[in-house]
Amino acid sequence: MSGPYKVHVEITSIKGGCPLGHKVGHAWLVEGGKTPGGVCAAAWNAVFPYVRVLSAGGDFDWAKDKDVMSFACPDAENAAVFELRRLRD
Repeated sequence: MSGPYKVHVEITSIKGGCPLGHKVGHAWLVEGGKTPGGVCAAAWNAVFPYVRVLSAGGDFDWAKDKDVMSFACPDAENAAVFELRRLRD
């Protein structure tokens, strides 16, 4: 169930403070269809569909850079923003 591309996931900002201890700069490499260790389950649940699209070679019509997607975790009081970047190498 994995795609041909790896996806780099990095926290680029946090409003408030993450109750699970995530910090700006925390990053994970997603490859082989495996959930990265240490990422919050709620955030992973929200990001997973976007990771799957990027890893399979798809893109989002509204994205300026077809290899990059940003999203905020579902915690409205402590929203962490994640940047997903498809790695083509």
